[in-house]
Amino acid sequence: MSKRRQSFTDESEQEPEGSAPKRARWSTYNDVFTILAGVEESPFIIHKDRLCQSSDFLTAACSRDWKEGKEKTIRLPTIESTTFELYVEWVYCKEVNLAKILPAARIDGYGPHTLEGRAEEVRQLVKLYIAGDKLLDERVKNTVMDELSVRSDAWPKRSLCIPPDAISSVWESSPDSSPLRKMMLNSFASTHDVSSIESFEKTAYPYAFFYDLAIHQMLIRDLEPLEYRPKVDDHCFYHNHTGPDEVVQRAECHRVMYKSLLSRAHLLERKLMGRT
Repeated sequence: MSKRRQSFTDESEQEPEGSAPKRARWSTYNDVFTILAGVEESPFIIHKDRLCQSSDFLTAACSRDWKEGKEKTIRLPTIESTTFELYVEWVYCKEVNLAKILPAARIDGYGPHTLEGRAEEVRQLVKLYIAGDKLLDERVKNTVMDELSVRSDAWPKRSLCIPPDAISSVWESSPDSSPLRKMMLNSFASTHDVSSIESFEKTAYPYAFFYDLAIHQMLIRDLEPLEYRPKVDDHCFYHNHTGPDEVVQRAECHRVMYKSLLSRAHLLERKLMGRT
């Protein structure tokens, strides 16, 4: 694979309303770093101020105490270049645009229409979440959980269409307390019955996943699927708010939820007016 030089410029120097960067509020954008992503070391040229806004790992790597900070080059061999491209898009625009790497994807989270296409979207989102784990970036992980919640609400049968390799990656790389594990277990428990699970190719899934799913089913057996199925209204349930700006992060969640509910109310109002 040939290396391609990618440069990203800031589309908006102001943070979204209500947000509070963990580091310097005023950005100079005078300093840039080269990130070499993947085993092929695809280069990305990114402003230091943007790198240090959300990721604790990159903030440390950019300091002069690290070799990478002195050389202004950071290598991330375990994060695929396409995944890091999504991360850079999020760093600058605060949105996950799968259309960057998947031609059939849509930003609104309602397409594609094929099972394979939906599974691929989930696969890429899982990779971005795991990258957020490695970069110590809770905000991008919370954004991924929002994206998955939107898809759970919008897709047929409320199923996330989680491919086996994505489940294996999560169970191999995340702790038992991972919000992503919790969402996957809730999705499976609410959209699959015994017969559908029996049809799975057992060797494609890790043993630990089936064990956790069995325990989870026993814990929620007295609940209705609607009570634990992943949905947009409960998106903050799958977030991890930590650090000095924890209160601000929670305020952001409430603001996003309010906007979502308001948008739905307006949509319902238009539908009702159309019937009169």
